[in-house]
Amino acid sequence: MPPDGLDSSTRRSLLAATTSLSIAPAGCLDTITDDDDLTLLCRATLSNHTETTVEAELEIVEGETTLVEMSDEVDPPADQQLDGIYVSDESLPTEPGRYRVRMRVAGQEWAEYYTPDTEADQVSVVGEIRSETEPPVLLTSTNPNTC
Repeated sequence: MPPDGLDSSTRRSLLAATTSLSIAPAGCLDTITDDDDLTLLCRATLSNHTETTVEAELEIVEGETTLVEMSDEVDPPADQQLDGIYVSDESLPTEPGRYRVRMRVAGQEWAEYYTPDTEADQVSVVGEIRSETEPPVLLTSTNPNTC
């Protein structure tokens, strides 16, 4: 018999039981952390900061489902007023989730923000078109006063 007093079959049984116990809590922890990256989307807007009218697009996607899809001709600023695409509060998702907010000048590359990339519980995404040939610049705010 080995010095620890356990024969090989007892060691195997003990090892199997210990392994099973250590795996079970890990599965429970994965379940808890899966919801940690859910974020409430408070606002999504896209405004034109160029001197030209552009065709712009904005989408909010969850998984494979497009929740919001908007496109419009967006005029240049006039009298210090910005023209753009503004998702109404009624059209925004009402529950926290994992959302992709995508914006672009029509025919150009998408600029995209994925809400789990923030550690906050809520986020606002504001896109600024600064060029007719480049993706919009995406700015985010996690200020709780914006929701």
